[in-house]
Order: sequence, then C-alpha cells, then structure tokens
Amino acid sequence: MTRSKTFAIAVMLFTIFLAVSPVLGQEVTATITGIVVDPAKAPVIGASVVARDVERGTTYPAQTNDEGVFNLHRLPVGTYEIKVTAAGFQTAEQSTLTLVLDQVAPLHLSTPGEGCK
Repeated sequence: MTRSKTFAIAVMLFTIFLAVSPVLGQEVTATITGIVVDPAKAPVIGASVVARDVERGTTYPAQTNDEGVFNLHRLPVGTYEIKVTAAGFQTAEQSTLTLVLDQVAPLHLSTPGEGCK
C-alpha cells in the first residue's frame, strides 16, 4: 500500500473515531435526590431508601445522611417506586415516580410515626 493511501485511511479512521466518541459517552440516566423527615419535620438519619424500577425490577439503595438527605445517581430513565424504612417508623412509600433523561427529581418523604397508618 502506498504511503498516501495509508495516510488517507488513517485520517478516515481518526475522523470516524471523533464522530462516534461523543455518542459513546452519552448516558440515559436521571437522579433522585431528597430528604426524609419524621412527623415533627425532623430529619430521619440512617433511613434506608430503595428505588425499584417498575419495568425492570432492579432496585437501587441509598441511605440518608445526618441531615436526612439521600441521593440516587445514574438511574436509568423509567418509572420507579420508592420505599423508605427506618427504625421506630412505619414504612413510607412513593409510587409511580417517572424519570426522564437528565432529570434531577426532588423528593420529600415523611415517615409515619410508630403506630401511624
């Protein structure tokens, strides 16, 4: 193969790589961020937050920090059910939260106190 053909092929492959690489880096995800509070509006520390993808059945866990805040990053777009459990509280649930591309969905959840419905 001649030098000019080799150079032309190399330039063509490099151009294709540059055109395709941005597509490979794109993600189809969203984020849920929120806070969990008790009936008195105090943050619930160490609560377990689980998002379940309704279509796929995949679960994504998180735990609240010292301010009751949780973050679930890089979730595939879709519809989710959220369940929060914490010692001394009944389970709190949020159903049918639909995430779209690049969305950051804020979620404020209140845990029912012991014995509450």
